[in-house]
Amino acid sequence: MKIMILNDKQRERIVKFVKPCKKDYYSYQNLDLSTAVCDEKGRYVLTRAYYLSSAIRRTDENYDEYRYVLLTKLGVYYVDCRETVGKYCITNRPFFPWISNGRLREMIQYYSAGFSERRKLKKQMVHEMNLEGENFTQWYLEKNYWK
Repeated sequence: MKIMILNDKQRERIVKFVKPCKKDYYSYQNLDLSTAVCDEKGRYVLTRAYYLSSAIRRTDENYDEYRYVLLTKLGVYYVDCRETVGKYCITNRPFFPWISNGRLREMIQYYSAGFSERRKLKKQMVHEMNLEGENFTQWYLEKNYWK
């Protein structure tokens, strides 16, 4: 697996699927349109779409909720999971037999563990695009989606 910068075609597929709303900041607050994880053969690309911490939820259940977007050649899908102390449990996913829950968990863990590498790649990309100080996801949506 490797951390990668998303290209515009991938971003477009993600945005069409997620359908973030300009008036609803929470619909894109944690959407990552800059980086992702892809498998060794480049068949699957996974990035985060949503995050909610247990502290914000304020319940006795001690887990963080995540929603990821999985890009495949056949389509775009949500994968929901819960994380407790570094362990990920997939809670909802569409049926597709070509990738196992174990492989999805590995991709999610790799995405999470690659935070520093993702941040470095994003910073480099933002610098090359002369967008320092901008929220890349919001900038991208305003330029390409919310016109």
